[in-house]
Amino acid sequence: MELDDFIIRIFKQSNKLHNELMNSGYYIARRLKATAQTNATFDPKIRTGELWKSIGTVVSKTDNKVQVVLKAGNDTAYYTKFIEFGTKDGRLYPRLFLMRARNSVLDKLSDDLKERTKILLEKING
Repeated sequence: MELDDFIIRIFKQSNKLHNELMNSGYYIARRLKATAQTNATFDPKIRTGELWKSIGTVVSKTDNKVQVVLKAGNDTAYYTKFIEFGTKDGRLYPRLFLMRARNSVLDKLSDDLKERTKILLEKING
């Protein structure tokens, strides 16, 4: 296949490309949430379950970019920042359950995106 033909096929498949990009964002968001909830199960140990229930993700798309945000805490689990970062007086040490989830997913992100891109290009290439 010539480069010009390939470029034409990519432009014709642009909606599919955008959808796959969003699907990748949702996939990453699910992994982030699951990993953070697993981390919040063991350290810190679940007591009420409010912190665990407050963990979530938001996926948004702007200007052909997909943004995935991992968040935790709400009115009931107001103490989330103290669990994540610890306290200044040292009574609570930093658990970094969100940061560990982020780092775990980021370590695998490059390989995941390469695999998803390869599959998409195979579909476009026909």
